[in-house]
Amino acid sequence: MKKVESKELFSDVSKGYSGLYGQLTENIKKYFILNILDSDCINRMLDVGNGGINPEDILSKDIANKLDLFVGNDLSFDMLTRTRRSTGVSVNSDALTLPFKKKSFDTILVMSFIHHIGFKSEEKNLHHRLRMFLENLAPLLKEEGCIYIIESTLPRFFERLERYLYLPLYTKVLRKKFTPTFMFSSGDLQNILNEYFDNEILEYKWIYELFDSKWEMMAPTLFFKWLKLPVVFSPYKMLFCKCRPKKSRRIYED
Repeated sequence: MKKVESKELFSDVSKGYSGLYGQLTENIKKYFILNILDSDCINRMLDVGNGGINPEDILSKDIANKLDLFVGNDLSFDMLTRTRRSTGVSVNSDALTLPFKKKSFDTILVMSFIHHIGFKSEEKNLHHRLRMFLENLAPLLKEEGCIYIIESTLPRFFERLERYLYLPLYTKVLRKKFTPTFMFSSGDLQNILNEYFDNEILEYKWIYELFDSKWEMMAPTLFFKWLKLPVVFSPYKMLFCKCRPKKSRRIYED
């Protein structure tokens, strides 16, 4: 099967992305703002895997208006430009090679992005790309800054099912394009984060807990847009994590 780069795949899904995941994204942001975010400590913010979202749509207008700098980064130019940028700066670059100086930001947001980091499942070390990302990300943060990580995870059984059954079936047998995603199990992801960060807040919420009703309908994947299931059937848990880099690690030294 011809290899399809992630830029091409995100270009394909950019137009319909908000329609499929709009309500879920809104609920995630509301919970983040109300329960996790320390809005008094934000001045210069980087949003990795921004997807074209404006700062006021992530943080609320009141919080966004107080920022001195907002940078939205994304690998896909089409995702980055699918909405008009009202404020802030857009940077089209790979998250593994972010083009910023050390200690450029006091706040870094990584929301629903990590599952795109580990998508190259042919690699022997499936967690290698995630570790590369974290090692390059942490030095961009100021000493007293925070990194907020919001990520969907799967129980280990479903993570293995997706990796070894669903992905090969979809891409190799049916020969279909697959948006580059690789869901980590909650245990694996938390263990890796613990290597790099001191986690002040770390909690998981089932998808249905972020909706007013368990029976709200949502497409389970981009590939079955026609299939609407109640959120109570979603096996995903959202990780909400506020963390600071461990000062003992060599990668944070000047």
